[in-house]
Amino acid sequence: MRKAIAMAVLLALGGMFLTGCGVSNTDKLTATTWYLLSGGEKNPAWQWTVPPDRQDRYTIRFENNGKFTSQADCNQLAGAWQASGSDRVTITPGPMTMAFCGEMSFDILYAGLLGQVRTWNVASTGMALTLADGGRLDYTSVAPPSPSPSAEATTEPTATPA
Repeated sequence: MRKAIAMAVLLALGGMFLTGCGVSNTDKLTATTWYLLSGGEKNPAWQWTVPPDRQDRYTIRFENNGKFTSQADCNQLAGAWQASGSDRVTITPGPMTMAFCGEMSFDILYAGLLGQVRTWNVASTGMALTLADGGRLDYTSVAPPSPSPSAEATTEPTATPA
């Protein structure tokens, strides 16, 4: 009888542990506006940095209801996301406005890369989204300083070969 009770307790506890393995703790990911700092791809190999005065133009915000909103330079983007395991995520971009943001804008590239995200990691005020090719999008939750009214906003994101 004792063995049967002990076995039942072990099975119940084991079930709790196994259930916990499949649950994603996305509290650090959601309800925060993330500002893009830099990005890079492995194929083709190149990377770029977003200047501080433009970081508020490339953002993403994950909501608890499985929806996200994003700023892609002068365009707005929305869609769905789903986490699985401890770090897996699927982002499905949906409708996006299609305004012309300028020759040096990364709006279309950024929107396309969001659909290639495979994993996420949040540490302190930073978030990294890893792409299918091993590239990354790096974010911060710290809002960039607002530009002064007299400052000229002529700085564009810069790309460099990796």
